[in-house]
Amino acid sequence: MANTALDALAGEEILESNSLGTVMRHCVVLKTGDNHAESVISLAVVSSFKSIQTSYPGLLVIAASAFLIAAAAAYSKQGGGAAKPIAVLGLVFVGAYWLSRRASVAISAGAEVTETVQGSPSEAAAFIAAMKSAIEKNERMAA
Repeated sequence: MANTALDALAGEEILESNSLGTVMRHCVVLKTGDNHAESVISLAVVSSFKSIQTSYPGLLVIAASAFLIAAAAAYSKQGGGAAKPIAVLGLVFVGAYWLSRRASVAISAGAEVTETVQGSPSEAAAFIAAMKSAIEKNERMAA
């Protein structure tokens, strides 16, 4: 599918492009959840932006419980070799927690707040860094 907003802004310098959207020199192009529509927000009207982190701490609770049971099995006379498989299960839950973390960026433009689709925390950090860079460049050019 063609990016109609990006095609219309062909002369703009792209600073960052990932699953959250595209940061250009003077605007931000955000994709909606179904990727059929796009929103264009001028950086001149952006008043603030922040990262919204989503995680599932219940997975860490389950992992800690598995590690506790593994430790009890390791020190028990009747553990029967159950410590290692249960510890591996705990590691699986830690990995599931780490891989399930998601982040999005909330952009405030006046009274309206627009949120990007969810992506990885590193994508959100790169998106925010590119927005900061673009806003700073625009402020330097205006001064």
